[in-house]
Amino acid sequence: MATNTEARKARDRKLRAKYRKKTVTASVIALAIGLILGFVLCAVSVSHPGPISRMLGVGPVDDAIVDEPATGDEDLGFGGEDSGFGEDETGFEGEDSGFGEDETGFEGEDSGFGEDETGFEGEDSGFGEEDAMGMEEATPEPTPEATATPEPTPEPTAAPQIIPFGQTLTVQTEVNSDGTPRRNAGADPFETLNFSLKIDAHRNPTYFQSQYSTEYKLNGDEAVVQFDITLNGYTGALRIVPQNSLDITLMGATPDVINDGYQLMDKEMAGTADVAVSPNVMTTLYKRYSYTGDMRYLVVTTYVNGTAIPYWFDIGASQAAAPVAAGSSADGLSGDSSEVPVNGLTVGSEGEEVSRLQRALISKGVLQGSPDGKFGDYTADAVKQMQKRYSMEQTGVADQAFLERLYSDQ
Repeated sequence: MATNTEARKARDRKLRAKYRKKTVTASVIALAIGLILGFVLCAVSVSHPGPISRMLGVGPVDDAIVDEPATGDEDLGFGGEDSGFGEDETGFEGEDSGFGEDETGFEGEDSGFGEDETGFEGEDSGFGEEDAMGMEEATPEPTPEATATPEPTPEPTAAPQIIPFGQTLTVQTEVNSDGTPRRNAGADPFETLNFSLKIDAHRNPTYFQSQYSTEYKLNGDEAVVQFDITLNGYTGALRIVPQNSLDITLMGATPDVINDGYQLMDKEMAGTADVAVSPNVMTTLYKRYSYTGDMRYLVVTTYVNGTAIPYWFDIGASQAAAPVAAGSSADGLSGDSSEVPVNGLTVGSEGEEVSRLQRALISKGVLQGSPDGKFGDYTADAVKQMQKRYSMEQTGVADQAFLERLYSDQ
């Protein structure tokens, strides 16, 4: 009895040892199979990323291949639904040990699987020779064409109007509530302004050297356009600064030659910027620029209903007139002003005294052309400019006090 018990125990120990050996062998084989499957799936996913992603249930579905038939389980190289083994081929039988006494679930000593039951077909590891798991290469997505950025709508511009040198023109423009040009016809509040403008003079670096080289250190490229501007009939509350309310630049003989110049000043040298104008009072302003050659026009751009309206004011050839020495009989500036009428020289006056006055004004750069002995509007405007320079009342009448100051300044 004891002998039978010991023999049974010995046989159980032998079987358990055998089972342990088989279990280790099966684990090694399962690990090897898992590694092989991993390498195969990685290789296929590289060459066929779309189908593998759908097979594994990961990644987005490519719209271009949504309608392809799903790959059947039989094409995956596995016999069952998820395991890769047949329903009864799990390699284990029984509820607790996983092996029967003589049916260990392994065929042969070390494989645990039949020769053809490895779950793979030939050397292609579960993939058909041509099908590669029944998957076809995904159709590549076309690269979408870049959408062109729409060009901004250009600001509408009216045809330019050319104004001869010395001629006065009244223009209309619209400004926003902050006094800046109304470049867009929106619903925001705005005001309408009327300006009268006239070009007085155009002076080049030679003029500045002759007039200011002893007082200022010059760069040698100073040039300026002098013009008069009047704000007509304005009754609003805005502070009107022409520099802000109008676009003012310089242009050469052709529109492609542009010089923005500097800010408008109240003097041609050492002036003040941000000059405001008062209603119905003529103000002389100066547009300085760096001289690289004569500009042809002072371009004043106004805006009405969002439309830019350019005005090309002819500024004439630049002047290089130097001051005339006192007592110079050639210029007719010597002597006194005793022959001047009591009421002074004014519009309509004629004669040698008017010619003398005109020569003095030309030498100061406020009048262009040649003296003709006739006191007209241009001469009156030049007198006003000099009266302003001398801090005198700007009447446009050349009275005794003004003439004495003018001639003594020669």
